Amino acid sequence: MDSENVALRVREFLGAGVVTVPADKAVIDTGKCTFCLTCYRCCPHGAIDWASENKPVISKAACQGCGICASECPMDAIQIGGYTDTAMIDKVGAAATEKTGSAPVIVAFCCQNSGLEAEAMARNFGLPLPAGLKTVAVPCAGKVDIDYVYRKMDRHHAADRARGRL
Repeated sequence: MDSENVALRVREFLGAGVVTVPADKAVIDTGKCTFCLTCYRCCPHGAIDWASENKPVISKAACQGCGICASECPMDAIQIGGYTDTAMIDKVGAAATEKTGSAPVIVAFCCQNSGLEAEAMARNFGLPLPAGLKTVAVPCAGKVDIDYVYRKMDRHHAADRARGRL
């Protein structure tokens, strides 16, 4: 019975022999990559392999676009379509500086498949949310790179230091 289910899933996956891959998958810049194997070790989906030229290759069919490899890459050689480091830093910066009222700004990184949907549902049902809450969509919590937080905190504190506050 299990083998029949597996056969059905394989047939479903392969369809007519064509697999359409969404654009929000990982891409490696081999010019930046130092072949440290960090991405290979941390990918929970086994989507990273090594080509015959001894370079990392991402299987677009296996990649789930979670961003764990991108956030862990020490050289920032991996980017996720729609969630590049530059775009994420800009989104975090916009959210962190968008103040409404006197409440402190709370920036929440929300997974597009859970946290973001929970926030939308809470708003639709009229449930109270914290004042000052700003959400930044991420493909998965694994995509939250500590650099996003540090860069914005550093800019914020630098501005406070310039005004004589800490």
